[in-house]
Amino acid sequence: GTVALAKPTNNATNVTPVVTLEWGAAAQADKYTYQVSKDQQFTTAGIVAQGEVTVRNASVTMPACNTRYYWRVQGRNDVGPGPWSSVFSFTTGGKMPTSSAGTSPKGNALAGSNDNVTFIWSAAAEATQYHFRVKQAASPFAVVAEDSSVTGTSKNIKASAIGSGSFTWEVRPKNACGMSGWSTPLAFTLSVTSVDELENGGFDALVAPQPVGDDLTIQFSSLMDENVEVRILTVAGEEVLASSIPVVAGRSTVPVAQLSGLARGMYTLSLKNGNGQTLTLPLIKQ
Repeated sequence: GTVALAKPTNNATNVTPVVTLEWGAAAQADKYTYQVSKDQQFTTAGIVAQGEVTVRNASVTMPACNTRYYWRVQGRNDVGPGPWSSVFSFTTGGKMPTSSAGTSPKGNALAGSNDNVTFIWSAAAEATQYHFRVKQAASPFAVVAEDSSVTGTSKNIKASAIGSGSFTWEVRPKNACGMSGWSTPLAFTLSVTSVDELENGGFDALVAPQPVGDDLTIQFSSLMDENVEVRILTVAGEEVLASSIPVVAGRSTVPVAQLSGLARGMYTLSLKNGNGQTLTLPLIKQ
């Protein structure tokens, strides 16, 4: 028997690019062949989706937004195919995603070899996914990390997977309609270290793991028991936290501050011991 098409209705407009085709049963058919085409003749060059199913619906993704497509369905069984249905058309809607901008990291960054480096960017309207990549800053600009289907606005990459050096990173939003352009690349220099690389003597410190969550813990190396002044500054130099903590001689891990009120992004951590020695470290808040 002949199939009766149901949805999208004929001449439907503003149909999502991921569209579900639905149709009625055809007498004696136990499976169905569907076709979607850019032209009414269903030429080989025009067909953009086709398949065979045993149910009376199919989900297909159209290659373009704001475009008119034609579709038809044919019932069949082991004896052979039945007649094609009448042809319906529909026009896809949708919008291309807007652009996005990287937030952090940029500038100098420090991370332990087992830590994550968290890349953060702004949300783009209409975006359903983001294509993310990190490249070496020098020719031949090799890609060192890439993910073409990130669903959020951040991506964690193990520092050891990137390595020490100078890099740039960028994202481009995408959806079923296509992709917008790449964001302006952000440059950063990554130093991959570990607790073992703290100096054996003198005053030294390491924030690990990076990025930090709501609790900031610092690993110290000190020659004596002393108080250390701790300051956290924005990239613009604005102080957002100041405190003083006791540090014991030798190696120690000290809980420093609760950062739940601190926004995600890059900061500068300034440490000053009792002898006036100062350390400046990058801090990434996730």
